Amino acid sequence: MRVWKYLVIILLPALLLISVPAALLLAGLQQAPRAQPQPSPDPQEVSRIKALLLAHDPRRLPDGAIRTLALSERDINIGLRAVLPADGPHSAAARLAPGQGTLDYSLRLANNPLGDYFNLSLVVEERAGAPQLARAEVGNVTLPGWLLSPAVSLGESLLRSRVPEYAGARQALQSVFFGPELASFTYRWDRELARQIERRGREVLLPAADRERALAYYRLLSGVSRGAHGSAPLNQLLQPLFAEARDRSGEGD
Repeated sequence: MRVWKYLVIILLPALLLISVPAALLLAGLQQAPRAQPQPSPDPQEVSRIKALLLAHDPRRLPDGAIRTLALSERDINIGLRAVLPADGPHSAAARLAPGQGTLDYSLRLANNPLGDYFNLSLVVEERAGAPQLARAEVGNVTLPGWLLSPAVSLGESLLRSRVPEYAGARQALQSVFFGPELASFTYRWDRELARQIERRGREVLLPAADRERALAYYRLLSGVSRGAHGSAPLNQLLQPLFAEARDRSGEGD
């Protein structure tokens, strides 16, 4: 009897860890996407995005300056469309209301009897000027914020330990405001933090070994271009590059 008791104590948490995520995955399967594909921006919207980027150009901001970035619901959705491939299985859309913002996400699946899409929504509320996860909706199942707070705290702890810039970014964000179809973010510009994030981005997007390779080919191409004294046929540029690639590859690919 005592053996069975120990087995239950050991196996029950393991079964919960497996069954709860599986149940949520099944609950998120639906026939229609929650996040509808967004239309392409028109020229006026593109001009507005350019103006926003110019107004918040970090090269123009003094260190310690406090600025407020106001984004419409459409602006945020244009940004989401730029991040997610238009022909991919993912779609995302933002919805703004007084005091809260909602991010809808849909993943298109292969045809199956359970549902063609996995749908997830995250609802963030503005509380004392700070964003806080209020609830998550997996399909038709709603998970309250208090139930998700341990996972959020764990995620923040991992970010703080593995991404040193995260704590600085949280401090730089002064306040958040959600209104009807409008969100504003007030931040304090930190030039050193920006440099750290830039370095981190280079490391993530282009590892050191790849940067060294790219720099070697760039130097070669630059030398060939200078030797051409103006325009040169494409094969004159490509031949030395492919020869360098052959020499650097050795017995590899």
